Amino acid sequence: MNENNETALAVDVKREFAAKVARGMFQPVARHLRTDIAEDRLQEGVAMAFELYAKSVAKGEPLPDALLVRACHMRAIDLRRKVAGAAGGHPKRDVFDLVG
Repeated sequence: MNENNETALAVDVKREFAAKVARGMFQPVARHLRTDIAEDRLQEGVAMAFELYAKSVAKGEPLPDALLVRACHMRAIDLRRKVAGAAGGHPKRDVFDLVG
């Protein structure tokens, strides 16, 4: 594939995923989260679901919406999962992180 086609594909993937988010597809995930962290965790879950979706589209097998919502849910409720920031992100450390 040439560079123009890859760029167009990336833009299409972003546009398709943005439409899913705009439809409110991931909003039901928020009800499973504590209200004080719901917005941040939902954003983390959506970001991780986007990465999963982009990889599946690159393979030529886009994931169905139901699996994307499930992936978002599983990642949002797992407080140890974080999207790494530019400087590298680490979850808050507590006694439960030291076990295991």
